[in-house]
Amino acid sequence: MKKKVLYIIDDINYVSGAQKVTLFQMKEMQKIADIYLLSLTKPKEILGFLDNNHVLDQQIWIQTEMYALSLKTVMNSSKYSLKEKMLRILYAVSLRCGKGDLYFERLVEQRLRPILEQFDDIIVVSEASKLRRFVSTLERPKKIQWIHTDYARWSEFSEWSRAITRNDADIYSKYDNIVVLSDYCRQGMINKIPSLRDKIVVIPNLIDGDRILKLAKEKCPIDISEDCLKLITVARLDKEKRIDQLLKVAKELQSKIKFKWYVIGDGPDRKELEQLKSKLKLDNCVDFLGYLKNPYSIMSHCD
Repeated sequence: MKKKVLYIIDDINYVSGAQKVTLFQMKEMQKIADIYLLSLTKPKEILGFLDNNHVLDQQIWIQTEMYALSLKTVMNSSKYSLKEKMLRILYAVSLRCGKGDLYFERLVEQRLRPILEQFDDIIVVSEASKLRRFVSTLERPKKIQWIHTDYARWSEFSEWSRAITRNDADIYSKYDNIVVLSDYCRQGMINKIPSLRDKIVVIPNLIDGDRILKLAKEKCPIDISEDCLKLITVARLDKEKRIDQLLKVAKELQSKIKFKWYVIGDGPDRKELEQLKSKLKLDNCVDFLGYLKNPYSIMSHCD
């Protein structure tokens, strides 16, 4: 009988590299395990490899969806009432105080605890998941945290990241394994939390090479400049990715070499970055292309 394995992804609709590699991993893991998904938001697209019986837990989506979205998204949406927006602000404040996990647990514990205790393994995909502490209190499942960033640097990146990682040494002491992507990330996390040394393991991301090569051969959706150096960056347009630094590098290069730099991706900082691009007079050499389902056909034409 196959093991029952649950993947927890707070917002399945949040497009990122971590989301893509995790979905591919889940698909591959179906060969040896019975795979389930728990998202705090309702999937906008059908996940072809998972049927509805393997997607938990539809009853909590109304309660949790607003909290899984970013504060900025909720505040800019007409979908939510003033009362709901005030509740989301209070939740953001509780996160800053390091109490966000406790707030969220009270919201879902009665419903989720008996369900999650039925699994053999539970994999928490985000190092900022709102359910990390809750999972640490479960008794039956093996608990695994997957970390898709350089934890040591990210945990000090901002006031927010420092607040939500404040209790990680205690939380992760109750996990069986913490998975990081490289030896460098492992050593950084050990330096940060030495007590976790024996729990931290390195597993590189699975890459669907055949799919990438196939997509790279599709027709390129834009006209590529052929008479210059062609650079490409694919990233979420958020502060952590430091695309502002990319623009400063482009400004330095502008007087030295003819180039075109394509930036694929979307995010909360896009408008601000496009304004910075114009301010630096980079409109002729940097293009923000937004989110594309297939960036590989453009990659294949770049240097």
